[in-house]
Amino acid sequence: MSVSIESGMRVDLTGKPHFRFQDLAAYRSVSGQHVKEMDYCWLDAQELFMLELKAYSDVRAQARAEQMTSDQFLAYLINKTAPKVWDSLLLFSACWLPTNKGKELRQELDVRFHVRIECIRVVIVVAVPDWFKPQFETLRRRFREVLQGKMALFDSRSLIVCMPEHLVQYPALACITPIGTSSDHR
Repeated sequence: MSVSIESGMRVDLTGKPHFRFQDLAAYRSVSGQHVKEMDYCWLDAQELFMLELKAYSDVRAQARAEQMTSDQFLAYLINKTAPKVWDSLLLFSACWLPTNKGKELRQELDVRFHVRIECIRVVIVVAVPDWFKPQFETLRRRFREVLQGKMALFDSRSLIVCMPEHLVQYPALACITPIGTSSDHR
């Protein structure tokens, strides 16, 4: 699985050590117990990237039906996504300690993931409805507020929160392309 499609984006991790927690039996054994995971993890130049892709661009009708305000939608996005970051960091902690469950995870991972990685980059790409785009900077700020303490425990301060159309601003994320966008035009 070097190339895949998720939430309207093409992810090409060809040539990079990578995995998806959802593909690991050790993760699946705890996933029904309120343990969430990020979509993709990969190494690039001794940096660990953890990626979550979300597509909420078509939820306007649902939000209106539920009479959801922008503030409520923002809280929904944070509450749905932030635990995935925390839990993914915990999964790596188990692997690096290693705990019994961590040993199970290690058996399924490339050896380059077995040791604590100094630079962790958390990437959250969110496609939001047009009516919410003016609030995106608030969403980015709230993600930072919610995640910064837990990320600091891993000596990580690298958090990228962006919309798919802004991926071009991050050369390290050239492996992620919105569908319908040619990687040649990024």
